[in-house]
Amino acid sequence: MGSNGWLSLSKPFRTRFGFHLRDTAMKLGNFKVLTFDCYGTLIDWESGIWNAFQPLLREQSTAIEASDLLLRFAHHEFEAEQTNPDLL
Repeated sequence: MGSNGWLSLSKPFRTRFGFHLRDTAMKLGNFKVLTFDCYGTLIDWESGIWNAFQPLLREQSTAIEASDLLLRFAHHEFEAEQTNPDLL
């Protein structure tokens, strides 16, 4: 943040709405609240899912690559969320 109270974003980045911002400045004083979504950054979802499946894979003597398991998990997770949105 510069000495004038403006936050300068000089690197391009993609927002959740698909817009690209470059050399954009925002006056932080215009906001009452700032929030940051960092949960997915702090939590290693893929390792957690892979580790959770290990007992079942051993029990079933199933050999599968982590990338294949994660793709299948994502597919079934999406399907379950679409089929049962009330469970979210």
